Amino acid sequence: MGIHGFAAHQVFLIEQRQKTEVTFLLEDDNATRDMYPFRFALRVIYRLSGKKLIIQYVVENRSCDTMFFGLAGHPGFFVPLETGLKFGDYYLEFSEETMPIRIGISEKGFCSGEDKPLSLHNGHVLPLSHELFDNDAVVLSGMADTVTLKSDMGAKAVCVTNPQMPYLGLWHTPKTDAPYLCIEPWTSLPSHLGVIEDLSQQRNLISLPQGNIYANK
Repeated sequence: MGIHGFAAHQVFLIEQRQKTEVTFLLEDDNATRDMYPFRFALRVIYRLSGKKLIIQYVVENRSCDTMFFGLAGHPGFFVPLETGLKFGDYYLEFSEETMPIRIGISEKGFCSGEDKPLSLHNGHVLPLSHELFDNDAVVLSGMADTVTLKSDMGAKAVCVTNPQMPYLGLWHTPKTDAPYLCIEPWTSLPSHLGVIEDLSQQRNLISLPQGNIYANK
């Protein structure tokens, strides 16, 4: 499978649709089983609640064995959020003071093992600049599960909460002045560079017994 797995390249069916909620469904087929040897149903539910957009992932294991998988989102936000501001006027504010770990990622998207602490301003602020992404994504672990995209010169902000997803990818196209930021909650990390690992041995993957259902909160 490719660098971001296979689900992003598949066509989801609309299973249910209501005024403030829609459920998209992906089921295994011959094409997915060529890459991923499990029978499954993946539902992605988008639900509006006031000013909140809630995204829920529901995975059903239809195989005869324990299934191993990872999930991740790829939401992107236009930056600046308001006219008259620029990308560098913004920062990410984490809800708690912490010293997150920046995961080392190789040029081909594998874990390199070169992890290192990332210092935040005042323990919880990451200023934004285009140069921050010159070496591709910033992938963090050990950070607070709520982060806010904001500027002291503007009134609008976006808050992203990612419970049950212990990793956070931050990205825009490297070495460009791209006017957006992707804030990506991940449940797991890529494979390790130069290592062939059985799915059952990858410590970051979610394991789901036969007939069980996983749903993030």
